[in-house]
Amino acid sequence: MDTELARLASLQCVQRVMQDCERHLGISDRDLADFLIQLATTHPTQDALASALAAAEVECSPAFISALLRTVEAYAPSKRGGSAGAAGAKADTHDGAAGAATSAGAE
Repeated sequence: MDTELARLASLQCVQRVMQDCERHLGISDRDLADFLIQLATTHPTQDALASALAAAEVECSPAFISALLRTVEAYAPSKRGGSAGAAGAKADTHDGAAGAATSAGAE
């Protein structure tokens, strides 16, 4: 059952990142979302992710980078044994990832 929940959390994370891409970049692509999630999980700070994106020749605004990090933090299955994905899913609000990140951090 935990594997199914992790899979669902992963799918939800991809969908949320695709929505962020559509909102900020005008592109909604699953491969791009997977790439960005991978980068965000290996570069968990704004500066590190901005550098990694620049190295990959991806141009994006600081607002998009911030939104991407919030989304991945809230919805990606945690590799540290916690359940960040479940916390983010429960905290779904009209504001989306920003509300989820705030709620997940408050717990």
